[in-house]
Amino acid sequence: MREQVAQLTGRRFLDGYSSDEAQYRALIDNGVTYAKAWGLRPGVALTAAQMAQLTSDIVWLVEQEVTLPNGQTTRALVPQVYVHVKPGDLDGSGALIAGQSVSLNVSGDMVNQGSIAGRDVVSITAENVKNLGGRITGGDVAVRARTDLDNLGGIIDANNSLSAMAGRDLNVASTTRSNSNAQGSITNVSRIAGLYVTAPSGGTLVASAGRDLTLSGAQIGNASTGGQTIVAAARDLNLNTVETSNSQSIKWDNNNWRKDSTRQEVGSSIQTNGDLRLSAGNDLNARGASVTSEQGALVATAGNNVNLGAAQTTREVDEAHQFKGSSSWFSKKTITTRNTLSETTTQGTTFSGNTTYVQAGSDINVKGSNVVSTDGTTLIAKHDVNIDAATNSTTERHFREEKKSGLFSSGGIGFTIGTQQQSQDNQDARTTAAASTVGSTNGNVAIGAGNHYQQVGSNVVAPQGDITIQAKKVDILEAQETTHSTQETQFKQSGLTVAVTAPVIAAIQTAQQMGRAAGQTSDGRMKVLAGATTALAGKNAADAVAADPKSGGGVSISITVGGSKSQSKTTQDTSTAAGSKVVAGGNVNIQATGAGQDSTLTVQGSDIKGGGDVTLKADGDINLLAAKNTSDMQRSSSSMSGGVGVAISLSSNGAAFGVTANASGSRGKGDGSDVSWTNTHVSAGNTLTLESGGNTNLRGAVANGKQVVANVGGDLNIESLQDTSKYHSKDQSISGSVTVGYGFSGSASASQQKIDSDFASVTEQSGIKAGDKGFQVNVRGNTDLKGAVIASTDKAVQDGVNSLTTATLTQSEIHNHADYSASSIGMTLSGGKDVKGGRISPTGAGVGQDSGSASSTTTSGISGIAGNTAVRTGDAETGIAKIFDADKVQKDINAQMQITLAFSQQAGQAVSNYVEKNRGELIAQMKKATTEEERSAVQGKLDDLKLQERVMNILVGAVTGVGTAAVTKEGLSAAADEMRSLMIKDSAKFAGVTDGTTTYDNLSAESAGVRGDGYKVGGTRWDLDGLCGTDNKRCKVLEDENRRPILDANGKTQLALNEKGQVQFDPDAAGVKSLDDFLKTDEGKKLSGATGGIQGVKGTLFGVPYEAGSWQDKLIESFAGTHDMIGGKLSGLYDDQGNAKRARTDGEKYFHETWTMVAIPISAPFAMSEQLPSPVWNAISILLKAAK
Repeated sequence: MREQVAQLTGRRFLDGYSSDEAQYRALIDNGVTYAKAWGLRPGVALTAAQMAQLTSDIVWLVEQEVTLPNGQTTRALVPQVYVHVKPGDLDGSGALIAGQSVSLNVSGDMVNQGSIAGRDVVSITAENVKNLGGRITGGDVAVRARTDLDNLGGIIDANNSLSAMAGRDLNVASTTRSNSNAQGSITNVSRIAGLYVTAPSGGTLVASAGRDLTLSGAQIGNASTGGQTIVAAARDLNLNTVETSNSQSIKWDNNNWRKDSTRQEVGSSIQTNGDLRLSAGNDLNARGASVTSEQGALVATAGNNVNLGAAQTTREVDEAHQFKGSSSWFSKKTITTRNTLSETTTQGTTFSGNTTYVQAGSDINVKGSNVVSTDGTTLIAKHDVNIDAATNSTTERHFREEKKSGLFSSGGIGFTIGTQQQSQDNQDARTTAAASTVGSTNGNVAIGAGNHYQQVGSNVVAPQGDITIQAKKVDILEAQETTHSTQETQFKQSGLTVAVTAPVIAAIQTAQQMGRAAGQTSDGRMKVLAGATTALAGKNAADAVAADPKSGGGVSISITVGGSKSQSKTTQDTSTAAGSKVVAGGNVNIQATGAGQDSTLTVQGSDIKGGGDVTLKADGDINLLAAKNTSDMQRSSSSMSGGVGVAISLSSNGAAFGVTANASGSRGKGDGSDVSWTNTHVSAGNTLTLESGGNTNLRGAVANGKQVVANVGGDLNIESLQDTSKYHSKDQSISGSVTVGYGFSGSASASQQKIDSDFASVTEQSGIKAGDKGFQVNVRGNTDLKGAVIASTDKAVQDGVNSLTTATLTQSEIHNHADYSASSIGMTLSGGKDVKGGRISPTGAGVGQDSGSASSTTTSGISGIAGNTAVRTGDAETGIAKIFDADKVQKDINAQMQITLAFSQQAGQAVSNYVEKNRGELIAQMKKATTEEERSAVQGKLDDLKLQERVMNILVGAVTGVGTAAVTKEGLSAAADEMRSLMIKDSAKFAGVTDGTTTYDNLSAESAGVRGDGYKVGGTRWDLDGLCGTDNKRCKVLEDENRRPILDANGKTQLALNEKGQVQFDPDAAGVKSLDDFLKTDEGKKLSGATGGIQGVKGTLFGVPYEAGSWQDKLIESFAGTHDMIGGKLSGLYDDQGNAKRARTDGEKYFHETWTMVAIPISAPFAMSEQLPSPVWNAISILLKAAK
């Protein structure tokens, strides 16, 4: 049993025993007790589960095979020792030196890779002590090295006290282990090195070095409540890290792979329950360390510097993929991607105690780290205290390239055989601030620097206590977080392209384009024009097909060889302030004294807040300043294309066949620059005191409290700062094409877009803003307010507690403005002749523009004293918001340009179609005329047609801002008169309809007309399909002698006109008493329009009758002539009798109904030409100049 105890524990006796007999009897008794509790049977060994339930050491009789002295074997009951496993027990591996007390005094070096254990005391003295993965443990442990003590991956622990001392260097370092294979490698911490005291109370731990003491990813722990821990170095005390890593590399082939690696620093740890003292004769350095005293005081001192920094974790990812496949049966594509990531994150050092005290003979540097406590935190440096933010950084790149070859779509109806390559490359780099924190949850924070105190992007907090900061110079500043991004795209294409165009295809494409454009503009007029353009495109296509049904209105085919390329690049850089904070639940006292005028106190882009009083005092200047945020953007783009080949234009007139060539180019750039300010705020729950020996400057700052007291030895300067934004862009493009051969056609187009924006506004007004106790400001020099205030509540004004004493006072205001202007102009010129000399292709121009402005004034004032005396604390800000959105404005003006350009082309084509069709018919009539009277009549119609063409060109110009005729107020008025006259003349063609008693034609209703002409043009013309029925069943028809209807060539009945040429309505056939009665039926009401009703009947507005000369009559007639021309004549609604065409299809009816509604807003400029004020005409003039 003695051998078993030694083997299991490394000791002669178990704890509490000093003789074999006493130990044996006690263990047997423990065994019997345990057996009764668990129902054990002698001879059977304990299972693993039963051993885990042991609460004390026991002996149990176990049946085993034994060898007798004569060599025979037999089975017998043998005592088996079972030891209760406790934390800290030796594991039995390696060499062992154990005893009640172990004392080793070595003249040379002592190297331990096993275990040295003493129940009471372990004392080791050597020249050098190396504990290499071993363990030294005991009740009280003292390890002394005359030179170096190296605890590498080993443990030195004691129950009561531990002393680890080195005459030169003491090194405690965790060890790492690395493994690797074909796919990567890994490095982990294999053994954590440590110095430990485990006693629940009263334990002490001392680690000291005559030169340097270094922990590398190691641990020091003292679990004793009320214990003492001292870690001291005569020179440097270093709390360093060890590095772990993990890298993987997977390669599928040369184009598909991924590399992923991570490197992480593992910091050192010192954890105690009692007091903890760190001492360095020179520097105390900690990187990513955790130093904590849970219940005691943490004291850290250095003869030179205390440096608390952050450890880092870095990650690198590099991934590439390539996909090869086909996008169709006739094409191949290759997609290549590359994604990279590099990021660095920080893990700060933390010093934490019930109270925390840090003192340096020179500087205290805290970077991305924390010095905190429960009941009080103090930092004292003979020279500087620097509390800075660390930096996290991320860099990313995402690249994608797609290559196509073979046959692929070229847009529209066409295809390209060739190659296409497009790529996108996005790169981003970002930095963020990882703030430091110095604070105390329940106590005060005191910071003193003999020279300079600097706080950058960090926090000093005492939620329940006071904060005191004192130095010769104080700077509380912002950190800057940055981004840099670039987006670059490239496109290349070359090959043979086949394209097909036809009127129907063009109409569909126009409809799609107008749908997109209408969705990108907020201009209601533009949305109406987009709808009108779609309708016109459909009508033009229908007209073209009707005029040339054999070729479907004409088909063009081009086969060209060429290429195109484009590129664009956008770069954006931002810098954003991450301010510091000094926040206390109690008072805040910050002083810069001891260096005369060089003792300045500066707070920039940061906040100081106290629940009680706040005092800022400087022998020199106090500067409360805003931090600057910037954002800069640069954009550039360019493109070019060209091609040459064969073009064929097919129509019933012949073909334009020959050589075609095209070319285009574009370029553009844009620059934007924004500056905004993060104001400084100093806020007191009670009294705010500002005291400066020099100037006090508030530039982008607000100082407030219930009471504000300012004593300024120099000047008081308070200035509000404006956020600014500037943007300028210019884009230009030009293109042209020509076809030469049997016939000729050519086109050229150009466009230009310009956008300019300028914004400047005070977002937050600077000032001193007091509460009900008012302000008391004493200034030895000048007080200057630039858009700033010294304000209080109204109660303070009424109580007369405000005062300002100053040598002189100057004030000025700040003007805020937001202005932007944007224009987009496009021009298309095209023309030519086909084989028979026919004209082809329209000409068009488009213009889009947008602008806006806003302004305000930020005034200066002193509550109840000077300037704007009405100013009060809590007043709303007087600045303005941004009104410019570059992307939205760009889309809007481009949409306007596309819409007006497309409308002018389609409207011009519609006018051309209308004029050419009617001119052709009149010329044919002229050739057939045999008398002078007939020729004169035809010539009159030709003259009318010329007049109509001129008027309609004016119409197009008025709607789009451009046209073939000059658009003026007089021109619009004359055009409106001409259109009304033409429509009156056209209305008079119809002889009328009668029921034998009542007769109506298109001009039979009473009206004041326009300028007293007495004609009612408003309302719908007669629709004989609706009146008589499509089969004429409600009107009299021609009959033969047998009273059977006479049918025309199409098998339709024919109306029987009376001697005056009037249609004869048959009330009996309609089942009514009269024509008027029929107009009151549901079928009859369908003949009436919303505005004007039926043209030849008493007027109605949305079904409500109105009298001649009423305002309804005058309003409707002002529109009627132009509307009738646009909505009826131009759309092809009217027949040669001046009525609605008969036998219209449902599609034609839908088009005419839609176009009639669209024509209302288009008619407005003509209808109101005499009433429009001068500013409107000036705007029209500007629009025309811009369009030209």
